Amino acid sequence: MKFIILGTIIVVHLVVLGLMLGPCHPEKARPEKPVVKETPGGGTPPVAPPPAPSSVQPVRPAAFGPGFYSEAPGTLPAALAAAAQNCRAAIVVDWSARTVLWKKQDETAVPIASLTKMMTVLLVMENMEQDPAITLETPIRVTREANRIGGREVWLDVRETFTLDEMLKCTLIFSANDAAYLLGQFLAGGDCAVFVERMNRRARELGMGSLTFHNPNGLPEGAQRLENRGSARDISYLAGRLLDYPQVLKWSQTRSEALASPLRKPATMLTSTNHLLDRVAGVNGMKTGYTDAAGWCMAATCERNGRVVIVVVTGCEKADARNSLVAGLIEWAYGRG
Repeated sequence: MKFIILGTIIVVHLVVLGLMLGPCHPEKARPEKPVVKETPGGGTPPVAPPPAPSSVQPVRPAAFGPGFYSEAPGTLPAALAAAAQNCRAAIVVDWSARTVLWKKQDETAVPIASLTKMMTVLLVMENMEQDPAITLETPIRVTREANRIGGREVWLDVRETFTLDEMLKCTLIFSANDAAYLLGQFLAGGDCAVFVERMNRRARELGMGSLTFHNPNGLPEGAQRLENRGSARDISYLAGRLLDYPQVLKWSQTRSEALASPLRKPATMLTSTNHLLDRVAGVNGMKTGYTDAAGWCMAATCERNGRVVIVVVTGCEKADARNSLVAGLIEWAYGRG
């Protein structure tokens, strides 16, 4: 009996001692020191900066419309004014100041040919912003419908698959009609007519009410040979919005690029239709176009010392006359100070 009592006393003492020294009264937790790994050459590695936000959106201009541009039209030199008689409609915009420097029938809706592709590309870029599942590396299988598109083309084959990025460069560098059609068809789930509806709806949402589209590439559409149409003023705003996208600028100022696939031996060389690149200082895009009804058209963007100028001309009789006129208007715009 006495052994039982003695054992009980010992157990009680051990419990009391444990309560005094054990974890029931822990010290305030101290921050654990980080483990610093030494680099092979001695010292410690630099601290990595915090990751950049993944959803930073560029600051874009508000929807277009009356009052978006201020008006400060100037008088062209005699020789340049004479050259401007060669075009149907035109506008010169100081995009940095949102100011119209010169204009000619700039609010009249006229055929715009492949300037259409600028709207197609804008919807592609906006779609990527809205749907993270679609990226520049998204594969696009060539369709029979795209394969049948003619005019200026990269001869897409139904056995080929390209990335969205590759179709963008075909559209922006080479002005390929089949590539632009495939982009629209892909983004509309296979029905290009649905994409054209989106083009027209988006143009009106953005305030570009003169734009009317019948297809994503600018070819005359159907038996009636319907032309996509728009005003030089609205096209200038469309070009300005596209300047927000680095990928658009990358391809619109590229002189040449190869399009490769297992079926292309050698690769197809894409040469730019914009002959002002590397010939007029600061020109970095944007798009050219031609149909019989539209004549020779161009929307050119240029940046010098942080100042951006946009020139749009439509309806020129010859390509060389168009190029010379746009170059002259750019130089005149920067010469105004």
